[in-house]
Amino acid sequence: MGVSAPCPKCSGFSLHKSRSKNAIEKWIKKLIAIRIYRCGECKWRGWMSIRRAQGETPIRKVILFYMGLIILAFIVGIGLTTMLD
Repeated sequence: MGVSAPCPKCSGFSLHKSRSKNAIEKWIKKLIAIRIYRCGECKWRGWMSIRRAQGETPIRKVILFYMGLIILAFIVGIGLTTMLD
């Protein structure tokens, strides 16, 4: 799948995978689901998760959203029970 995320530095959509420059970068790529990307516009080069590069919402944001939803439902539930008593 291609890269559909914007560049973290310039917000351009010219990201592409970059080759590993040394053994450490190759080792990290094999162990963790992150890759090196380069921006064709501003020449930024850095690590990004594969999920983020594919344009998926980071799992942390999804978890925080659902936790907030649960807390909101809990607060509304408490409010309704105190109103009915």
